Amino acid sequence: MTITDLIPIPPGINPNLSAAKQITMLSLLGNPRGSYSQECQTISHPVLAALLETRRVGKFRVSGLKPAVDGLERIMGDVMREQPEVFDALGTAGMLCARFVRGSSTNISNHSWGTAIDLTLNGKLDRRGDGLVQTGLGLIAPIFNRHGWYWGASFGTEDAMHFEASDQTIRSWHQAGLLLGERPLAAPGLSLGDRGPEVTELQTLLVKRGQQLKADGAFGPKTLDALRAFQRACGLEADGVATVETLAVLRGPAPTPAGTRGQLQAETLAVGDMGLDVRALQEQLNLLGHGLRVDGIFGRGTAAAVMAFQADQQLEVNGVADKLTSDRLAQMVG
Repeated sequence: MTITDLIPIPPGINPNLSAAKQITMLSLLGNPRGSYSQECQTISHPVLAALLETRRVGKFRVSGLKPAVDGLERIMGDVMREQPEVFDALGTAGMLCARFVRGSSTNISNHSWGTAIDLTLNGKLDRRGDGLVQTGLGLIAPIFNRHGWYWGASFGTEDAMHFEASDQTIRSWHQAGLLLGERPLAAPGLSLGDRGPEVTELQTLLVKRGQQLKADGAFGPKTLDALRAFQRACGLEADGVATVETLAVLRGPAPTPAGTRGQLQAETLAVGDMGLDVRALQEQLNLLGHGLRVDGIFGRGTAAAVMAFQADQQLEVNGVADKLTSDRLAQMVG
């Protein structure tokens, strides 16, 4: 087997590492430029540009953020000692490149900050998105991981040629004073532009909560809309960032099983509740003409419909589907 032969993605890659999140990059390093496309463009952020450096690392020259170039130099030293055949074959398809992630019109590539690099072996690029990786890249990935760099083979669309400084590493550079002065460290969270297994988990949780979404590991506009809808329904700040608080709610108790029409199992349903009982409630209200989206999330729209029903039935108007309200609704819909 040669180092360019293709193999399945090895198990256990990127242990305890996360892809660098957009909220981390933007808060600690700023926006490299005002607009992006699929083409490489120059950085227009003057302070960030001052942190860039061009240097030879191993077999090739790179331009990137100084701490990233320093890290690559150390990584290449270890690759030369531990995987000399791979080291001799290594080349690069680029490091600094201000653009969107391939195929996206919203996600800023981490190449834009000069903290990611695409590698070649004997001049060959690993094909993106085929779920296979070049053997040589699999051999050096543990070395990159050891130095706190994340391997793109874990992305929803496999990108094995891509290595980037992990979120943990970027934050450690900030704590060591290697970035832009005293910029505040953003709270951890997933946001528009992120990708990887954590995004896939977020999307899967949103689907379980009734959102119509494809769990593809890329945080795009549809994921943003679904997350904001969930946050609004739960009374959270609808900022489209999957913070620790939002994820805790998403990972909360599983929905209760639905009862039969007109007979909800939960005795009380209110804003923030989720699950099949809420779907059944929404379906019952729709039979009376309320036109709700049946998504299993008790949000403001569902509360307004409950209040309208309670007012019509001369019940206490509180927007809570308590036992009296549910029993009356069951009688109405049969």
